[in-house]
Amino acid sequence: MRNDLPRGWVWTTLGEIGRYHNGRAFKSSDWSEVGRPIVRIQNLTGSGSKFNQFRGQVDPRHVVNHGDLLVSWAATLGVYVWRGPEAVLNQHIFKVESHVSPRFHRWLLESVVADLYRQAHGSGMVHITKKKFEQTPVKLPPAAEQDRIAAAIEEHFSHLDVAERALAAADRRLHALYRSVAVDAFDRPDWDWTTLGEIAEIKGGITKDSKRETDPEFEEFPYLRVANVQRGYLDLSDVTTIRADPGKAQRLVLRAGDLLFNEGGDRDKLGRGWVWEGQIEDCIHQNHVFRARLLDDGFDPYFVSLHANSWGQRWFEAHGKQTTNLASLNLTTLKSFPVPAPSLQEQRGVASRLRSALDSIQHQRLELERVAVRASSLRRSMLAAAFAGRLVHGDSQKEPARQLSAVHRDA
Repeated sequence: MRNDLPRGWVWTTLGEIGRYHNGRAFKSSDWSEVGRPIVRIQNLTGSGSKFNQFRGQVDPRHVVNHGDLLVSWAATLGVYVWRGPEAVLNQHIFKVESHVSPRFHRWLLESVVADLYRQAHGSGMVHITKKKFEQTPVKLPPAAEQDRIAAAIEEHFSHLDVAERALAAADRRLHALYRSVAVDAFDRPDWDWTTLGEIAEIKGGITKDSKRETDPEFEEFPYLRVANVQRGYLDLSDVTTIRADPGKAQRLVLRAGDLLFNEGGDRDKLGRGWVWEGQIEDCIHQNHVFRARLLDDGFDPYFVSLHANSWGQRWFEAHGKQTTNLASLNLTTLKSFPVPAPSLQEQRGVASRLRSALDSIQHQRLELERVAVRASSLRRSMLAAAFAGRLVHGDSQKEPARQLSAVHRDA
């Protein structure tokens, strides 16, 4: 209820408690080898560490200084504090000019943007207009209470930060152990070797074509995407469908025992995959996922896939094609992937021992993920409590928020 407010708090909007300056629409022709870095969304999220630079003049509202509060509002919704040198701001990011405590404003935005993301998630590209953003209603406490709330949040979150860093370190150790155990299993100089192309028929998947999907002759088929094909397992929690020509689709239907390999994306996705076990009837695969169907009964699919996910990871990284933002494998490269060829009995023994060891490691990693999810939930709960007035005790007699809000509306 909008009247459900702690004593001394008022309802207001994001637009009333600050100004939000959108970045400049830099073109590739504006980029330079020298000058101030251009802050793009990927530089804030960590998905891209390379900065383009700009050496010209910009409007002061597009200049970003250390400590400035930024909000990405298209493709990715997020709140960030800039910790770099003086820079210039790209479009689709707001620079925040606060009319309230900047510390409080930062955490209020964290809470609001998380809610906006949950509302927008699943509806296509995540995007919010400036008008809708500024009209978002928020609860505002008195000025002195704003800093106390921010301090309480920061104290609680500092403990969570320590715990999450420990979780990340534990996950890195498990990942290193996974690699070590798996690579050691295939370090056998006495084995003969062949190539994947010699022992399997390799085929690319179907290409999505929205224009042809309206064809009345087409039928609906479940199909696997890159996100479904993980390293050492298949994530089938979100399998989508595609309309396709039945004849073409039937030639791509997966069979139990088929090996799946990712074509690429990020470099660490190259060649990752697992064995299809027939979990979904008439399932096909997209063009960014390769299917390898073994031609020789002398090879165990789990042995080959475990080899590809361990020893093969560095091979794929070394032999894949790298562009500015993407890495990829082509069919010729995948066919040339080296595969050890011990006896079938030895393959099955190695695969059985390795799967047992890796299942234990994966179980530990899943436990870490569950703890991380609980930590994230705890952060949301703390923010909800903070902006419902339940995290600290206020003193509304000293400076009611209504007076503060009025000052800024009249400024």
